[in-house]
Amino acid sequence: MQSRFTHRPSRFQVRPSNRGCVQYNSFTEPDTTAAWLALHGWLIPVIAIIVISVARARGWIDWWIFSFWLALAVEQGIIQGIRSRRFRRALRWLREGYASDLYQILAGPTPWRIVSEFRLEPSLRGHYHLRIERRRWIIFSEYPVDVYFPCTDEQASELKALINRWREFARRSKTDTVLPAPLA
Repeated sequence: MQSRFTHRPSRFQVRPSNRGCVQYNSFTEPDTTAAWLALHGWLIPVIAIIVISVARARGWIDWWIFSFWLALAVEQGIIQGIRSRRFRRALRWLREGYASDLYQILAGPTPWRIVSEFRLEPSLRGHYHLRIERRRWIIFSEYPVDVYFPCTDEQASELKALINRWREFARRSKTDTVLPAPLA
């Protein structure tokens, strides 16, 4: 597979399934920052609460600014606490030495029901460009999969039909239930 930035062969892995899709850009151990944030990210809002409380006590900020930032920090603390708890629970089932499993815990698959658009287009000499888009709010987009890979026209049409089938099933069911895998 090729990076969309360098167009050189590199080690990517795209895992489409009937539950969703995910792209892993590396097979080395994830950096410690990502793992630390997943485990202890809830501490950042706690520190923010302490800082804004000190700033309010010393009169450096008004009460309405304090109230706004306090509400935001509490909300983020709750969200990060829930994520941290899920991450710790998932770590119990991690097999030793499997970096791809750790990546799956850190960045799980994007469910088909929240994929807003996908494109599979021919690219350079026998390669295809697969780009899957997920909308965040109204104006922000993320691309959980954006990769060039070698593929025949027949394989590309089969992949496109399969992804359309998974998306249609997810759209109709409105849940994360599992669609049976296609027969080989």
